[in-house]
Amino acid sequence: MAKCERCGAEIEPGAAVCGICGAPAPDPASYPKPVFGGLDHTCEYEADDIKKGRFLSLLCYLWIFVLIPVFAARGSDFVRFHRRQGILLFVIETAYAFLMSVVLSISRAYLQSFFVFFLGLFLYLILGVFAAYCVYGVIHAVKGKAAELPYIGQFAERFKN
Repeated sequence: MAKCERCGAEIEPGAAVCGICGAPAPDPASYPKPVFGGLDHTCEYEADDIKKGRFLSLLCYLWIFVLIPVFAARGSDFVRFHRRQGILLFVIETAYAFLMSVVLSISRAYLQSFFVFFLGLFLYLILGVFAAYCVYGVIHAVKGKAAELPYIGQFAERFKN
């Protein structure tokens, strides 16, 4: 669904005008397009902004390097989009790594090594999911796409303002 540029109300797909204020509906080509697990917001950013911000957007998905775009690219909306997702991913990864170390430390003290091995294997497989998110974000940043990360991107968009 698109939002009215005048009043901010949501406009039904195919409507010519806003049902609240009567303003003309935006062009359907400007609507975010669905991609795997989220929306592609590339149409919302200028081509020049995308071209200049691709490298810094890539850094947003490389764990602690997300801090570089936080300070280096304050004026780029495209980098800001990727930065929001990168910061959220960084926070989740860091919290998970801390939780994983606590769980493994406690399990080593109370469980047999056989169970600790499989628990550790399972916990490290989940780290692989985070790595896949990073690869997904890097690929889209390099391509100049503003695609939401599956499941995480919609939460990052809530911190837009």
